[in-house]
Amino acid sequence: MGIASIRATLRGVNLYARGAADDKGQIFIHLKAIEAFLQNGGALPVNIKIIFEGEEEVGSQHLGAFVSQHKELLKADVILISDSGMFAKGVPSVTYALRGLAYMEVEVTGTEL
Repeated sequence: MGIASIRATLRGVNLYARGAADDKGQIFIHLKAIEAFLQNGGALPVNIKIIFEGEEEVGSQHLGAFVSQHKELLKADVILISDSGMFAKGVPSVTYALRGLAYMEVEVTGTEL
């Protein structure tokens, strides 16, 4: 894939690029909101940690290990995930559930028989 195939282009007031409306567009709006706050309100009133995870399309192979290795660094009160659709221009929306994979190990112990 060449550089030209991943470059964003502006046509009128619309931005066209691979992923502009899926993940990258939402990430960009979060960054622009932070930028606007900093330009107009000074320092942010909270600490913000941002992770750009680009392996979603191939199963996020390294994310689990990264999170496990950096638990203290990543500790947070709120997590915002930008992997959701934008339903329509001018329509604010909150996605309350996402599809995906969940892995867990459940260990059950009880009394001896």
